[in-house]
Amino acid sequence: MSTSMSGTMVFSKMLIAVDGSPCSENAAKKGIELASVLQIPAALFSVIDRSQEIIPSDLEVKPIQTGTFLEDQANSTIRLIIEKYVPRSMEDRIHPVLTEGLPREEILRKLKNWGADILVVGTHGRKGLAHFLLGSTAEYLVRHAKVPVLVIPFEGPDI
Repeated sequence: MSTSMSGTMVFSKMLIAVDGSPCSENAAKKGIELASVLQIPAALFSVIDRSQEIIPSDLEVKPIQTGTFLEDQANSTIRLIIEKYVPRSMEDRIHPVLTEGLPREEILRKLKNWGADILVVGTHGRKGLAHFLLGSTAEYLVRHAKVPVLVIPFEGPDI
């Protein structure tokens, strides 16, 4: 990020974190709109979190099969977002990126390595006990990112 002569912030690269949820799709839509207005490249970044895999023992499913499923699901999410929200004028500026790991750690790593100077994330809007038990990736990113974080609230029903 740089500052223009007038003192306003100028962004050059955006990272948009997506996870397949309606709130992240909403955040991706808003992030793509902003990247389009600013005419900057944006990475649609999804993290396969294997720690969230739940494999019932009676299914006889091998971890490699669930891994392929999770990867296919993440790729499908990114493709859907691109098809629905990326205008033709921005097609060459949107970069799909998929990795594995813990989402909040991988998002911070990608921010640094790719040189993004703004992060766009969605929030589920959980409150009370659900927020306490599940934690908040968005909140963690706001506290630890070294760049501005644009948090897009979920416009659906309260969770």
